[in-house]
Amino acid sequence: MPFRKATFTQCYPKYVMSNAVSAATYKLALIMTIFTMSARAADFRALDIGQSCASAREWEVSKGSIPAPGRKGPGADIYAFEGRDFDRELSFSYFCIDGNLFAGNYFFPIESLEQVAETYRDVHATLFSVYGDAFLDNSPWNSDGDKRFIAKDASKYVASWRTSRTSVNLAVQPNPSTENSNSGWRVFLVIGQLRSSTKSP
Repeated sequence: MPFRKATFTQCYPKYVMSNAVSAATYKLALIMTIFTMSARAADFRALDIGQSCASAREWEVSKGSIPAPGRKGPGADIYAFEGRDFDRELSFSYFCIDGNLFAGNYFFPIESLEQVAETYRDVHATLFSVYGDAFLDNSPWNSDGDKRFIAKDASKYVASWRTSRTSVNLAVQPNPSTENSNSGWRVFLVIGQLRSSTKSP
């Protein structure tokens, strides 16, 4: 029987398989790392504070958001949309100065006091998961520890977070009845540039 030279794979199948798995694992880890870097959350929706607003409309439309009437003025533009965030349908706008994002605003639907308290709690929990403890928190449950408690005073629903460059402010405001809207309550969320004179903790 003629002698056949064995290949490296035949002699060391476990070694080859192990390295193949290692290579695949490394490739997957690399892909996940790149994806994570590219998917890093911006300060507001598609943009970081101070970034050009030129791509905001195209990005929002690609995500299914519906452009709403905005406003243009000397050195300041507002790009408004209706879409989805915080697992809710809501309105939001990019406030841009000299073409760059200065602040972003979320306007949640008008709700009853009980509903708005629940919305506030949900959004508060989401922001806590992103930013950690609030810099300022006047939420009702901070004093009595009971999240079922519903305060009738809107000033009891205020919380603020700070990063090295942004200020994140969550609040509830009463919405008076007008020709175009019913009375009720509304959650507001504003993400803006942190004042240079204000330092984050």
